[in-house]
Amino acid sequence: MLLSISAVPGVPAPICERLTRSVSWEAAMGTPSIDITPEVTIWARERLRASIPQIAEAVGVEADTLAAWEAGESEPTFRQAKQLAHVLKIPFGYLFLSSVPTARTPLPDLRTVKGQRPPEASQDMLDQLNDILRKQHWYSEFVQAAGEEALPFVGKFTIDACPLPIHLLVIHRSFPIVTAEPSPAIF
Repeated sequence: MLLSISAVPGVPAPICERLTRSVSWEAAMGTPSIDITPEVTIWARERLRASIPQIAEAVGVEADTLAAWEAGESEPTFRQAKQLAHVLKIPFGYLFLSSVPTARTPLPDLRTVKGQRPPEASQDMLDQLNDILRKQHWYSEFVQAAGEEALPFVGKFTIDACPLPIHLLVIHRSFPIVTAEPSPAIF
């Protein structure tokens, strides 16, 4: 017996159709289970750098149960799937995607440690970065709406139009700064 799910606010129609097809009644338990995509669940957990026991505890299920969901051997109930999406910090609809979504970093990651790129940014860092960019965009619109003029130096300099030749910057940075008065020691 299928549970019919029509238009759900905020959920695209194709996902509602897939939910309608994937929600079935388990004969033994009488509870609805949902066919989620195991690869997306694994991707979301690994993106948080969390272990199966950590996520299972937060969802309120046994680690073996979550491992079975990730292996495609069993399916969560509708309520468990909603809780899983919440714990994994993904939209509920992501659990029904046919493949893992591609993550896009809003800014280029130019970090290096001893000449090597560090591992991918954590989800907490990406959430923080997106929050900062949202606030920056809001403030930019706020200032424009208030009639403020643009600052003259913003956007004036580019890598191609550097005011000082790069070799002078490199030379300047290689010499210690000497001042007339000794600076106090900082301990």
